Amino acid sequence: MDVLGLATSDDDDDFYDAGGNSVLAIKLGDLVESDLNIEFPIETLFQYGTLGAVVAACERLRRDAG
Repeated sequence: MDVLGLATSDDDDDFYDAGGNSVLAIKLGDLVESDLNIEFPIETLFQYGTLGAVVAACERLRRDAG
């Protein structure tokens, strides 16, 4: 995941345990919004935590918006 500077990541990796912080969370949210053309509530990272769960939440948001 580019935002965290990781060459690879797994679905069960926790964003914050993998080196994430509030600044990177905002950066990730901005990237998600621009790349997927959805509104990404930053709370999603706190609510779901793992990268796989965040991806699934983004997929739901995109489907619901579309």
